[in-house]
Amino acid sequence: EVLYIEAQKRHIPYNAFLYGFRPGYTIWLDTPFSSRISERRIEQALPTMEDKKLAISYYQDIKEKHEKPYYIQNLKSNVVRNFLSSLRFYVRMSLKYSLRKGFVYERYDKIARDNVKCCMSRFLAKYDKFEAIDTQRYEYVYYPIHYEPEATINYFGDPFLDQVDVIEKIALSIGTKQVLIIKEHPQQPGMLVSRRFQELKEKCSNIMYLKSTVSSYDVLKKISLMVTLNGTAGLEAMILDKPVIVIGSVFYDCCKCATKCDNIRDLRRIIRNREYNMPDKETLIDFIARYFSLQTKGYPAANYTNSVEENIVPVISQISNFCKE
Repeated sequence: EVLYIEAQKRHIPYNAFLYGFRPGYTIWLDTPFSSRISERRIEQALPTMEDKKLAISYYQDIKEKHEKPYYIQNLKSNVVRNFLSSLRFYVRMSLKYSLRKGFVYERYDKIARDNVKCCMSRFLAKYDKFEAIDTQRYEYVYYPIHYEPEATINYFGDPFLDQVDVIEKIALSIGTKQVLIIKEHPQQPGMLVSRRFQELKEKCSNIMYLKSTVSSYDVLKKISLMVTLNGTAGLEAMILDKPVIVIGSVFYDCCKCATKCDNIRDLRRIIRNREYNMPDKETLIDFIARYFSLQTKGYPAANYTNSVEENIVPVISQISNFCKE
């Protein structure tokens, strides 16, 4: 954020990179604080036939197979193994910071300690059963929890930095015949059995907690509405014909199929009066194609692919184009 502030002072164009859920490609943003793309930029995008074909293919993959993002594929769910891994990370971080003197810009020892607590909680964890979902009696609203701490919360989610508070507001907004499903992030199992989330469940009787190993695809097929801060799961939900309300900022919130809620006080009215947009296949495919057309090849992370030629070289080329502009 320091670089962005200094660039703004000097009227220097700023280009922030973000993974664009298209393997090996980057979306470039004009601010590091949000993944949002302006409606004007989307409208001015000129997708090629290749972009349109890729958009159709992406749509069908989600519709038929529910393709998982690269960062949650092949995750290990073994409780003991996860606990030992988290404990090892905590010891390493604790030793690292105990030996370091002076100011430290970023610390990970608290994150490591919280991960150990989450893993310990899983040994005694009690979740709601997916099989208990009864669509004959209730409608289900879905909020997939975000990994924390992370930029999706600390930056992109501003001012909704406390997910417990967000979930409580959603629970108070839904109707009397609706139940709010909360599912853990696949990379953070045990989060929902932490004290703050358990205290919330005691306050709100219309909440269900599902463990991280439950398939999001299966959950999406059961719900009637999804509410999210800025998760990519919102786009997947719309592809599966589920309406989505966005209360944060995300790249697809300008899509006409999504419903942007700029004021949390409006959430109750939008949900109870069903004042949200319904997904449309052609509109979604057109939006995805335009989004793909704004992406460039390569992703600025050395470990993203094994090929420097396929990854780093295209990024250097794009940076060179920015300099020429």
